[in-house]
Amino acid sequence: TGTSKATPLFERCCKKGTVVLEEYQIKSDLLGTLMTEMNSESKHFRQNITEYNCSLLFTAVQYTPDERLARLSPGIKYF
Repeated sequence: TGTSKATPLFERCCKKGTVVLEEYQIKSDLLGTLMTEMNSESKHFRQNITEYNCSLLFTAVQYTPDERLARLSPGIKYF
């Protein structure tokens, strides 16, 4: 299949490498501190990161339509 733990290929989300996700770079000193430090505030943040992520999910969405989908079928496309 060409996939392994070292070089995984994900069919459902990334079409076995057709979709390439950019490596995420932390752009905030505060976020970097919260993710790496061992103080109580940072630990609390990491313990609750899922809730924070869900609350901010659609504040940073950037969408580029995949024109290949438009050729497959008419109608509204969603993501």
